Amino acid sequence: MADYDALRQQVEADAGDFTSWSKLLAAVEEGATAYPERVAPTFESFLAKFPLCFGYWCKYADLQRRLGEAGSVDAAEAQEKAATIYDRALEAVPLSVELWKAYTAHVKAATAGQSSEKLRAAYKKATGRVGHDAAAAGLWDAFMEFEADRGTPETVCDVFKSMLGVDASGRTDELWRRFKHLSKSYQTPELVSEEDRKALEARWKAQKKEGDANAELDALANSRVAGMKELELQRQMEQLLLECEQAKNDLVQNRLERQHYEAGVRRWYFHVKPLDEAQLRNWREYLTREETAAYTDKETHVKKVRALFERCLVPCALYAEFWLRYAAWCHSNIDATAALAVATRAATVFLPRRPDVLAALAALLESAGRLDDARAAYEAVAAGAVEADHKAYGAVLVANFERRVGGDVVGAYEKALANGAAPAPTRAHLARYHCVVRNDVAAARAVLDQALEAEPEHAGLWQARARVEAHRVADDKAAAVFARVAEVYDRALGPESTVPVQERGPLWQQYKAVADDLCGDAAKLLEIARGYAKWRSRADVEAQPLGPIPAKRKRAAPVAAAGDASADIASSYGAYASYS
Repeated sequence: MADYDALRQQVEADAGDFTSWSKLLAAVEEGATAYPERVAPTFESFLAKFPLCFGYWCKYADLQRRLGEAGSVDAAEAQEKAATIYDRALEAVPLSVELWKAYTAHVKAATAGQSSEKLRAAYKKATGRVGHDAAAAGLWDAFMEFEADRGTPETVCDVFKSMLGVDASGRTDELWRRFKHLSKSYQTPELVSEEDRKALEARWKAQKKEGDANAELDALANSRVAGMKELELQRQMEQLLLECEQAKNDLVQNRLERQHYEAGVRRWYFHVKPLDEAQLRNWREYLTREETAAYTDKETHVKKVRALFERCLVPCALYAEFWLRYAAWCHSNIDATAALAVATRAATVFLPRRPDVLAALAALLESAGRLDDARAAYEAVAAGAVEADHKAYGAVLVANFERRVGGDVVGAYEKALANGAAPAPTRAHLARYHCVVRNDVAAARAVLDQALEAEPEHAGLWQARARVEAHRVADDKAAAVFARVAEVYDRALGPESTVPVQERGPLWQQYKAVADDLCGDAAKLLEIARGYAKWRSRADVEAQPLGPIPAKRKRAAPVAAAGDASADIASSYGAYASYS
């Protein structure tokens, strides 16, 4: 009891502590018979936080079944709950081979002595989702064993055909030999339905020249009907083997092209431990390879890429870059609804506090016309931020959204400042809004002057203040505009300035650029150049202080080249080269 309570308090204090969760779940599992009421709440809370942990889904379902067998809960109710848990698990982790194996084993146990259809449907569903995985060999073997025991030659043939199209276990040649042996043991009507046989016959005729087909029929025209029937069956079997062999060859070629990337997938399951850079790079390159692969059928291409993204996002679920890439790909190749579904999964389950993920979700919601939901998502970026700079980023997102929908932009900035957003970037963006959008230079000046009173050492604010004055260049004479801009830069860079010396470089660069464009006074240009050189010398000394003065030594007489002044010019240039 004490261990359970202590562990529960630990996970309540830090819901992201995976180690504490593991210990708590182990304690719940150990005492499940004595305290069955703890099982569901604990596992539900954990799986809401970590839904990709397929092993815990299996444990949860198995615990429910065992509680029913032990009599701790109603047996029928426990069986139904276990089935529901598996359904939810397969929705949360649809590409986990181990989970599908556990699910089919559960269905097999639950349908013992009943009709084969439920178990057959379970096997078809499982192999349809994860049959392409190299780890699915055991699942295929179980399906094949089931059909060999309780099915027909036709159902066995269907399994073989499916395996030859997706098998990734490296047993393709063995499967092909077994399939050819099956084709020799049975005739076409026993292996293929009548509808499929007609389709095989049509495809065979489409591949053959019309004259060849007619000549073959004429050769048997005067023979018995049975001979023509045998010829048709032979052609159907030939076409069936031809198509299966082509699928097998395509599969082998596909495996060869991707084996380098598959070898780099060292973790295929979810864990909170970070992946190393080599594995992340492998996933990036693998996705790029699949996105740019050539497919004649777009639907097949989309299906392949989507399956790879889903595989990638099991081990990489805590990496925002893959979620954002997946959402962007869905938006370009499927539709906005699919992209919104991906972004929603990322923002609500796996990365609920990531500002870039929330911003992507908000943009998709806004484009879908769900403005209230979009506003809530944008505001969540600022609300979830801890640092002041991150709150300022959220404030800009909210304010720009309000601008697009005709809302209260100034109120959004003021609310952000009241909630602790970094004042300098927030006020700089507010001033930009006044200046660029509303064309209210006076309001922009007032906002920035207030900001500079609080933070006169902030170089970015001085830059923003100068840009406000430069904004009037289209409405006023160049000389007048430059005079106001120069006044700002002279204050920012003058003797009374509190801007750190090492942060003045961008200010000097902007000052020189504006002077070159707008200043008509050569004396002022020289003054700016001298001020810049003086700052550069001071900045260089502060960055690398001078060492002790060396002892005075007698200097050797220079050797001058007769009749050539280039040596003097080069020496003179060297004194200024570092300031270019």
